[in-house]
Order: sequence, then C-alpha cells, then structure tokens
Amino acid sequence: MSHIAEEYAKCLGVKLGRPEISEHFYPIVSDKYITLHTHKGIQSRDYSSWTNVISLLKSRLKDYDIIQIGSKDDSACKGVDYDLRGLTSLKNINYIIKNSSLHLCTNSFSLHISSLFDIPTVSIFSDMLPEHSGALWNKSSEFIAIQPDLKGKKPSYSRQETIKSIDTIKPEEIAIKVLNALNIKHDL
Repeated sequence: MSHIAEEYAKCLGVKLGRPEISEHFYPIVSDKYITLHTHKGIQSRDYSSWTNVISLLKSRLKDYDIIQIGSKDDSACKGVDYDLRGLTSLKNINYIIKNSSLHLCTNSFSLHISSLFDIPTVSIFSDMLPEHSGALWNKSSEFIAIQPDLKGKKPSYSRQETIKSIDTIKPEEIAIKVLNALNIKHDL
C-alpha cells in the first residue's frame, strides 16, 4: 500500500499536489525553539513518556526553548518552556511551526504542516507505518520516523490498543534523534 494521501487521490481521480495553507502571526519571545505536539485524540498514539523526553532534552537544549502546541485536551508536558495548548488557532499553529527549528510530534496533522514548511521533524508512529502516513512534502529538511519494535508484526491500524505499542519507544531514542537532527553533541 502506498501513502494514504496517494490512495485517496487515486480513489477521487485527482492528482496529489502540494497544498497551500494560511498562517497567522503569533508572538513568540524565543529566538530559537522546537515545537511539541502530543495529540491525545487517538488512544493508540497517546505516548505516555513525553515528560521524560522533555526532561532529557531540557538540559541539552541550551539555546532552544520548547513550545507545546495543540488542543487544550492534549496531554500536558512538564518542563516545556511555553504551553500554548488550546490558546492558538490553526493558523497560529501553522505560523509557530513554520518558524521553529524542529517539530516533535506523534503521527498527527502537525506532522504534515511541518512537512509543508520543510521543517526538520521527528515523529513517533505506532498504529500505522510511516510509509503509509508519514511526511509527504519535506524536500531539504530531515523527516525522522520512530516506530516501536513490532517484532516482525504489522501495526494495529487501530485507534485503541490494549497495550499501547507506542509506549515501547524509549524516551532516550526520541531525545537522541532530536539532538542529532539539531546537530547538538550529547552523551545519551
């Protein structure tokens, strides 16, 4: 199976193109920052160790702030510099991501926004393969997909998992990928 967007395009009889999206200014006081989108909307994609990831990153991201974006219902992460969950419109989120140094997320809409703006992205997957739902539009920036070790099995493709496969991804693995993408030396 190809990417979901390509399958939809085939079914609709249209050619898949690069969309244009609008953005609206949002005042950010940080010069350099990464964005984090935890996305709690789908249970199988709700990673339980975001706070551990942030803890590992904070001591090593000397020149960067971490800005959490998303809806007010998304999981809060202790240790972020600015929590903007529920305080921004979609156009504000587009602006914030466009001006970030890196975007960190689960497989969600914000992954595709960062891809459109060609922002380096680290995204964790669980219920779907990155080949089927990962970033489509990154041209020059890096897209890093992290998946759990499924031990040769296919992902569940389910919104609910009794034992969430996403939680088998180690926080250190995510932090290492973020630091490497930002070219920050580390001891993890």
